[in-house]
Amino acid sequence: MSARRERIVNLSLIVAALMASAIAATTAHSVTTLDREERKGFLLPVTASAAAKRIEIHADGIDLAFERLPTGWKASDGRDVDPSKVDRWLHALDAAKVARPLSENLTPAPPVHVTVVSPAGALALDIGAREAQGGRAVTIDRKDSFFLTEEWASAIALDRDAFRETRVFGFPLADIAEISIAAPAGAISLRRVDNASFVTQDRVLASSSFVREVESTFSDLTFIGFQPPPNDAHDILTFAIKTRAKQEAMLRVGGACPTGRAAQRVAPLPVVDGCIDDAWVKEALDLVTRTNIQEPHLLQSSPDEIGELTFDLDHTHFDIARKGSGFHLRAPEARDLSKEEAALLETFLEERAKETPRAIATPSDLPLLRAAIVTQSAASASASTSERIDFYDVGAKTLAHRSKDGRTFDLGKRLVFPSFALRSSPRGDASP
Repeated sequence: MSARRERIVNLSLIVAALMASAIAATTAHSVTTLDREERKGFLLPVTASAAAKRIEIHADGIDLAFERLPTGWKASDGRDVDPSKVDRWLHALDAAKVARPLSENLTPAPPVHVTVVSPAGALALDIGAREAQGGRAVTIDRKDSFFLTEEWASAIALDRDAFRETRVFGFPLADIAEISIAAPAGAISLRRVDNASFVTQDRVLASSSFVREVESTFSDLTFIGFQPPPNDAHDILTFAIKTRAKQEAMLRVGGACPTGRAAQRVAPLPVVDGCIDDAWVKEALDLVTRTNIQEPHLLQSSPDEIGELTFDLDHTHFDIARKGSGFHLRAPEARDLSKEEAALLETFLEERAKETPRAIATPSDLPLLRAAIVTQSAASASASTSERIDFYDVGAKTLAHRSKDGRTFDLGKRLVFPSFALRSSPRGDASP
């Protein structure tokens, strides 16, 4: 390529770049003008919630920054952040409407100075103190001042605990593998064996009602305030958790708080000092004093919770699924159970779910297995549970072995098992 032609090409590229920049600037200016017109009466000339990448808060005793990451918002001081609080604040900022403009020269003495950073630039807000008439003065970018009514002023007001996560532990119930509560009056410890069941420290299946109480107590565990613990605090309660991913968490409770009981979350880091509701502490202390938390029934699931089951009886394997108000037999042949067969099976399940048999030491000379039932709850995959009960006829009574905790029970009588009439003889030996 000749030098002259090369200079012409380069000049053309430069001109094209300048034109593109001019078009972009004009377009940006037009969008900004349009946004300002559409948002007339709102505090912000453009919305901030979608594009915000960083929020900075500066005031007397407060110096915080919150950065948006792919996984959520992260605080500069390491505190746990509730992303929904950040989103609500940004949306409130977008929706805030001004009552009236104030003097152009007015810049309120701001107890809180906020900067919202987005790819388009930084937006500075000076949020004034609450005034006698119930609103606040707000200045944008140190030049435009407005008066906001109390409704909008309260919605965008920030303090040192802004965006703070109030849940003590940030993981769901389904993640818990072990949970323990200790107090001077006693202690309990539960270990998960499946999605819906736990065993006690004695390796005995915990009752489903007690497990629900413990889970409810965990779900209600929140900070109602944040402050350093008193110097004379001593533990009256320790609440510890281990997750399925081997993460450990612990809360120590002790000492007085203006709004409840002083509490310190020592794990996971960072350490958090705060207050929890006194009513929650009373509930937790009540749990550790319970004397009978074992599952009293042979079958933990109620019959209406069972979606499918297998029944191994006298060397025949029956695969059954619930169908409407009855049952459908899937193997060894496919058909709906008759009303009489379904009623017998329903009664059998109800009796196993209601009876409270006596636990005994497992005999070393158990006879051949008479029957085995394996139930599967109809809940979602993440909450479903399976139970297996093996039955042995010993003399004039039937013994039952529960697989979840390995306990054996004396049912006190010889059981009559439900029967299913087959059109043809089953093939092979399908014993468990």
